[in-house]
Amino acid sequence: MLLVPTILFSLLQSPCSNLPCKNKGKCVTLYKTNSYFCACKKIFIGQHCEKDTCPAGFVIHGESCYYVASPSSASTWNNSRRFCQNLGADLAVIKSEDENQFASHLLRSNSVGSNGWIGLYRKADIKFYWLDDRPAEGNYQKWNDGEPNGGSSEGCAHLIGGDSNGTWNDLSCLDNYPVAICQWPI
Repeated sequence: MLLVPTILFSLLQSPCSNLPCKNKGKCVTLYKTNSYFCACKKIFIGQHCEKDTCPAGFVIHGESCYYVASPSSASTWNNSRRFCQNLGADLAVIKSEDENQFASHLLRSNSVGSNGWIGLYRKADIKFYWLDDRPAEGNYQKWNDGEPNGGSSEGCAHLIGGDSNGTWNDLSCLDNYPVAICQWPI
């Protein structure tokens, strides 16, 4: 007769069962020590991903930090981009309605201006692309009625902050606007 030993399993409660990680951090159970660690998303640190690493003056939203900047009294798209890059950021790359509404609200609540440059520009093929090389076409867009309309002469975009819908307009990259919407990290 063959005897099969009886194995007793003790059910250990995972230390991750009480969801200790904040800001969408992933809890990883270390069963040998009955402990855990939190794998934090991009801009979060701390034992429980509770602290953001946004640079001073930036405001957190989602997994990015934003800053409404006034590079000078008036600045072109390229100068505004350079200003953001000097902060370790770049012009905002908007990927969703939620992000666009946040940027629009941030722009409206800032006293330096009502329109702000964003990281959307025309390439040689006359189509708009984001600074991360995603084409505007086929991705989230929020153009104002009749926009974009300027062809190759209007190669950059700005968010219209005074518009409660947070729409975009194309205009010449050499036009001067006092505001840039910076985003970190890109």
